[in-house]
Amino acid sequence: MKKLFESIYNWKRGGLSKSLVVCMVILTSTSLVWGESHSFENEEIIGTSMSVKFECSSDTLATDTYAKVLKEVERLRKIYDYRLPDSELSLLVKKSRGQYLPVSRELLSVLKLGKAGYKKREGRDNDCGEQVVTVWKKAESTKHLPSYEEIKAVVKRAESIAKAVMIDEKNMKVAVPSGANIDLDSLAKGAIIDDLITGMGKFRGVKGAVVNIGGDVRVGDDQNGTMVSVKDTEGNEVSKLTLKNRAIATSGGKYRYYTIAGKKYSHLIDMQSGRPVNTHRTVSVISKTAAFADMLATILSCYSTAEAIRFTESIPHTECLIVDASNPRQVSSGWSAFERSKPTSNSIFGGTVNKVNIAWRQNDSTRGKRFHRHYTVVWIEDKQGGKVRDLL
Repeated sequence: MKKLFESIYNWKRGGLSKSLVVCMVILTSTSLVWGESHSFENEEIIGTSMSVKFECSSDTLATDTYAKVLKEVERLRKIYDYRLPDSELSLLVKKSRGQYLPVSRELLSVLKLGKAGYKKREGRDNDCGEQVVTVWKKAESTKHLPSYEEIKAVVKRAESIAKAVMIDEKNMKVAVPSGANIDLDSLAKGAIIDDLITGMGKFRGVKGAVVNIGGDVRVGDDQNGTMVSVKDTEGNEVSKLTLKNRAIATSGGKYRYYTIAGKKYSHLIDMQSGRPVNTHRTVSVISKTAAFADMLATILSCYSTAEAIRFTESIPHTECLIVDASNPRQVSSGWSAFERSKPTSNSIFGGTVNKVNIAWRQNDSTRGKRFHRHYTVVWIEDKQGGKVRDLL
């Protein structure tokens, strides 16, 4: 069974031009103890994609649940997304001009996390650093590296703006200086995941929620445990985890970069120096919330391996894995505990499977232009051919 799933996963990851639809038929098995698993995907959530998986008793309940999820995502996007001119963040930046304005609980929480993180990490990451990013985007378009003086000036400006953002937590008010550009995408992505997991945990008849936005994943606390594979930039598995009530985020610059004069520069910018980070290939962080895991993964990318692990060790309930050119795997002291743990139920079927029959069919994904990319679907059917639950 393990080899089967590895093969299916490899098909899904491979560069196939056609879709693979895979059906697993269980000929004889004991009764199932899980509800039916449902998964949904959306390609446009805060500039990235989202997938949501959960278990419930019917397709109707699943559809209603996902409709609630999308409604909540849209509500949160209107708070955090700087691309929307009428988002709460955009209006705050436009209208504040150094004066305190009332903000929502959600925006206050994310700004507070960013502010606290900025102080603790000595400016290595900065939500007010959009000016620095703009310099590198301009350099890519002009094909000329920014000068030392240009970088120094824009870093100084970003630092002064970050320090000038003031938060009155008691009265739920925030003051933003004039000329600020605040990009909360990284923190907001995690905050949305956390909000969805918390909300879905309260939905009647829904359990086992797993939310993935742009590669950041959080597993709900009512899960038996979800297996998560961590791979390096070459696709090699470096860790296999079992997560429950935890989030994991990975930061790396191989697939997102600026190309200037034929050379690639990571999209991750050390806001202390104003220059792209190339210290590590990938940094993965396990923590209790997706927002914190995402933020910390970005921060650790700016540190040496020893500094990153030492910093992580100082934070409760948080672990990290670092993969760089000199060492394929370096972890904090508690990482291996998540590798040793196993899901509560050893069988995904909740019973004994006596015989498995595999059948597949291949569809042309370009016919009728219905599909944007190849995909794999795996499900279980009973003896009568009725669908029991989705697996993949």
